[in-house]
Amino acid sequence: MPGGESLHQAPEDGPYAVVGGGLAGLAAAEALAGAGKRVVLLEQRAELGGRISSFRDPGTGWYLDNGQHVWMPCCTELTDFLDRTGIGDLVHVQPRLRIMFLERGRREAVLEALNLPTPFHLLLPFLTFPPLRPGERAALLRGLLSLKRSGDQLLSEGEGMTFGEWLAGKRQPARVIECFWEPVITSILNQGVDEVRADLAAMALLTSFLAGKGDANLAWLSQPHGIVWDRVAGVLEERGVSVRRGSRVEGIELGEELAGEHAGEHAGGQAGARGGEPRAIALLLAGGERLPVAGVVTAIPPGGLRKLVPAGWRDASPFIDGDGLDWSPILNLHVWFDQPITTEPFLCVLNSPLQWIFVKAGQTPGGGRNPIPATAQHLDLLVSASDRFLGQGDRQTTGLLLEELEAVLPEARSAQLLATTLVHETRATFRAVPGSEAHRPSQQTPIQGLSIAGAWTATGWPATLEGAVRSGRAAVRALGVNTT
Repeated sequence: MPGGESLHQAPEDGPYAVVGGGLAGLAAAEALAGAGKRVVLLEQRAELGGRISSFRDPGTGWYLDNGQHVWMPCCTELTDFLDRTGIGDLVHVQPRLRIMFLERGRREAVLEALNLPTPFHLLLPFLTFPPLRPGERAALLRGLLSLKRSGDQLLSEGEGMTFGEWLAGKRQPARVIECFWEPVITSILNQGVDEVRADLAAMALLTSFLAGKGDANLAWLSQPHGIVWDRVAGVLEERGVSVRRGSRVEGIELGEELAGEHAGEHAGGQAGARGGEPRAIALLLAGGERLPVAGVVTAIPPGGLRKLVPAGWRDASPFIDGDGLDWSPILNLHVWFDQPITTEPFLCVLNSPLQWIFVKAGQTPGGGRNPIPATAQHLDLLVSASDRFLGQGDRQTTGLLLEELEAVLPEARSAQLLATTLVHETRATFRAVPGSEAHRPSQQTPIQGLSIAGAWTATGWPATLEGAVRSGRAAVRALGVNTT
């Protein structure tokens, strides 16, 4: 029976297994290999990356990301992971923060950090931020300074309120919220200010815009995510990690003589006669394979995690905790034009269902039903917290976003649209609403040799790339492995 109990002991010389080849799983595998452990990484799909992956579009033949991901140098664990896996050359980091803003009926506006000491590098740009009037700029600065002063209190007490409530208490004007707070918070946390927890919103701002010089500079991968993760996998394999794609894990086997009273209590029955603690000793794979292990890190969504543990544990904490989380979607519309319509690497759109426009340089064209020439410009039109489009037809969504694109970027009207591909990740990130922290378990579990990872677990960070890496490394430490 998948996930059952056995009389086998955990093999002392068995490999450590990581279930799930997303960013959290890759980070866990790298940490285990760095600690000198034998490691096997199991991913049920052909592609690595989980929610940060790529696919070959059958229509155009291009290798497409399922979403555009951007981070900042304040994401220190992510940066360290990328450096340790040797893909730093595939990361583009702005020399200093620069964002161009577009809005219907208004001239383009640029927010650019100055080559001045902190905080003056951003103070003066905010004082002249074109989308706002002088009084609104002053209100924005008051809000930022208030957040800087009261940040520690908000971090410790803000879990029970929304960031919108905090902004209302600071009397932030609607236009300031529309042009700064809302686009920044939605982009980072995939939720609007009226929904997201105040403590995580504060953390996102305190570690970026209100931190040291350069901490808010934007960074992104210069190649499709799948190409990057394939290269990471190659580095891991050179370090002895066995990367097994197309391997579906169906259960976790526990040692019966070690499962004793804790398993009995969680199963709602009598304590085991032998006492002791349960231990993960093997993985049960599709096709009947049994893989003995020294330890297991699961780096999969909460629903998948519950299916792996024995039935008596599925309704116990921490395995049931994640079921209390709700999820927020992200939409990406890939479009191709026969000629360039912008020279900016990305654009932020204000007060529009279309939020960001990214130029996808470095993509790889290939054979498809409707081949696109390499000379075409490929754009990714991004909508975070895309709930309004759930249940709406692809054609209607595509038409609306293209209309918005032409409204803010007139060059699109004179270019020929070659193709479109819509990607809607309906469970992209967990919703960090007030009260959600109770549903984010730690990486430690009551089962010896089993820990859990994922940006949805308790990392102290929101559902970001940084949170995913931190969770993977914390899960390795939860197994008692020294990663220093």
